[in-house]
Amino acid sequence: MIPERHRKLVRELTAFGFAGVINTAIGFALFNMLLGLGSLTANALSTGVATGTSFVLNRYVTYRHRPKTSLRRELPLFVFFNLIGLGIQQLIMLGGKWAFDLSDTDRLELNVVRMGSVAVGTVFLLLTYRTFVFKKGPVEAPVSAELPIPVEFAQDVEFADLTAPLESESIDTDWELGAMLESDEDTRTVRSRL
Repeated sequence: MIPERHRKLVRELTAFGFAGVINTAIGFALFNMLLGLGSLTANALSTGVATGTSFVLNRYVTYRHRPKTSLRRELPLFVFFNLIGLGIQQLIMLGGKWAFDLSDTDRLELNVVRMGSVAVGTVFLLLTYRTFVFKKGPVEAPVSAELPIPVEFAQDVEFADLTAPLESESIDTDWELGAMLESDEDTRTVRSRL
């Protein structure tokens, strides 16, 4: 099976893959519907629409276990890194069109080039989402049962350990002392008002 330390990562990658499949389906469907506008324009528009669904799915499904920061922080970072991802895709699409001498009527070949550009963009986006957009919360140090005691306080701790049994026997005395102090404060308050 999967070791415990890797289970969270596997769940996160599975959720990222789920979000990616949905976004890729939306992106490719729009890309092919808009291909008449030109392959680079169709790629930009379809990626833009898929980015919206990607944010919702990644924030609320993929990285739901991570602490949420403000939407004002996450959304601009998400858009920023998606624009870089789009730039990577566009460069790959442009390079593919040039290298294979493709025209906008070569639908199958353009879809193959787009699959490669989406794959490279996805790796970039996975790394940036995990690192910058949906950051892990601060790692808490494990609390140990015994904290190291500085030498200057060791005598006080030793004294407290020795007197603890005596203090538990004097609960009634402490209660009586507390009652006396309260009544003494009441008396002072009355005298100060006179």
